Amino acid sequence: HSAVVVEPTGFMLVVGGLDETGALVDSALVLNLFSLSWTKLAQGMVPRHSILCACVTGELFTLGGLDPKGVPSDQLLSVDLSTFDQKGCLDLNADPTRYVAIKGQGGTLGTLREQFTIEAWVLARSFPPYATILSKSDNGWKTGFGLAKYGAGKGDLEEVPQVNFWVTPGYATTKVQAQIEPGMWHHIAGTFDGVTMRILVNGTVHDQLEHKVDKEEEIEAIHYPKADLCIGAHPNKAAWDGMIDEVRVWNCHRTDVQIRESMHETLKPMTPGLIGQWTFNEGAGDFCVDSSGMRNHGTIENGVVRIPSTRSDKHDPNRKLTAAEKRIEDAIEALNQWKTKFEKEHHRKPTKSDYILAPNDITRLARQIGELDVH
Repeated sequence: HSAVVVEPTGFMLVVGGLDETGALVDSALVLNLFSLSWTKLAQGMVPRHSILCACVTGELFTLGGLDPKGVPSDQLLSVDLSTFDQKGCLDLNADPTRYVAIKGQGGTLGTLREQFTIEAWVLARSFPPYATILSKSDNGWKTGFGLAKYGAGKGDLEEVPQVNFWVTPGYATTKVQAQIEPGMWHHIAGTFDGVTMRILVNGTVHDQLEHKVDKEEEIEAIHYPKADLCIGAHPNKAAWDGMIDEVRVWNCHRTDVQIRESMHETLKPMTPGLIGQWTFNEGAGDFCVDSSGMRNHGTIENGVVRIPSTRSDKHDPNRKLTAAEKRIEDAIEALNQWKTKFEKEHHRKPTKSDYILAPNDITRLARQIGELDVH
């Protein structure tokens, strides 16, 4: 009790306070509002109460309060709220108004040169004619770079299970491509060392193209400083249908071995060369934390939904579920059963109004996992 509580980016942090004996608590606790599980922090925090808190770009700052001896403390403490273990991902439905935007005009994204690497885990439900995984480009995809689905010509646009890594002078000519299977998770990486473009699927090279870039105006055109970095759609066009997870941007060329060694891991902040890492594990809110430590935080545009990831590499099949995880599993199953029953009775999918008018427990579950964002 007597604790300070804040709620930034899907977490509730409890700092300080008194225990049942009246002693100052010497630890902090975080409640993950996505999985309803508690984590005890041991990051050098001191017991204190009567404190001030502020959350800025994914970090919680704590100032003031008393130390264990009752002496006012002048130590400023901080906790990174983006490093807690979760298993979320973006769930996209080919709506071009829904995507994640990272302002790309300044900061470390503005330092990209002729050598860079982009990565993402993706699952495609279908293959629209054009679908964006990641892009930083003009509206015509002629200046900039991106990972996207599109065909080679008008005759094969509809359902070609193909992804492309492209750079300036345009998606139609300067590209490498690979095919993927629908309904399955794939790790896609595009690398460029200033001479050769390559695309890798699950750590294996599928295509490469010689494309030498050495002039300053060519380098600047590849990274198109005017554009934001967009995930899931290019603004109002070319939207992905499926899931996206673990998006990364590097300001260096990554080798095949380096990509394979790290593609199943969430990397620590300040990893050399890593200037953006978005894991979509916030659980709620319109804020996407960049856990690379470079503060390239993104914003959710028009209610993109985050759901528990179905990637098998993010789960240890031999690990038993915790009590909190079991509650979440049961809750999702209960909601799915209600949806199946509703669709059978009404011959349509439930709308936002249907969720609101449903029994209270169904409405609460739908709100927690983002179903109330449907249109």
